[in-house]
Amino acid sequence: MKSFGRQEFLVKSDRHRYGKESSRRKTSIRSIGLEDFEKEVLKETMPVLVLCMHRDSDFQRQIEVIERITAKTYGDRLKVCLLEEESVGVFRKRYGVGGTPTFLIFTGGREMSRLLGQAEPEILKEFLSQTLACDKGGE
Repeated sequence: MKSFGRQEFLVKSDRHRYGKESSRRKTSIRSIGLEDFEKEVLKETMPVLVLCMHRDSDFQRQIEVIERITAKTYGDRLKVCLLEEESVGVFRKRYGVGGTPTFLIFTGGREMSRLLGQAEPEILKEFLSQTLACDKGGE
């Protein structure tokens, strides 16, 4: 896995692009901080894909892959949440995340699965498909 240092172009907060309240938002990804985690992830009834990612040189490409796959395949059946940059370090410690990017799927308030590393489209599709199929009892 490649490791990148923090880049100067990183923004302090993603809310301007992935805002919770934006009606003009084209993305299906919701930006959350730790203060929102319980409500947006742990208390959510549908499966939630949590993106634990630093804003490095591959960030935008990863977001585009995730948006394309989740919107096309899962639509309204999967909620996607991006941890704000300021929350990534605390989240990593709290949930034992060894590196970024890490993709975690929560269902019913508990972690079902995680994927560590850059998500190529086919790998991400397989990860989501297998985890969500298991959540439905293998249907």
